[in-house]
Amino acid sequence: MGLYTNMLQKACEAYAEGYYENNFQELQKIEYGKITKNWFLEKLNVDSDSIRAGNNLGEIKTYILLQMLWLMLGKRLYQIMA
Repeated sequence: MGLYTNMLQKACEAYAEGYYENNFQELQKIEYGKITKNWFLEKLNVDSDSIRAGNNLGEIKTYILLQMLWLMLGKRLYQIMA
């Protein structure tokens, strides 16, 4: 959960300054040593539902998914075209 949140923060920072702080307020309240996976997912869902369409949440989540898969599989799943 902490790894996902860290990746989420970095992805949000890359998108726009203050994006994480403005849009993921429930996640910011969490004490990560004291929560369950389901509670974390509930808080993530509350924050995600509050972000309106067109604010690039899908792109941010896709980026995080690619990073998590890279960590799990040990290889890049995409190629950057120049």
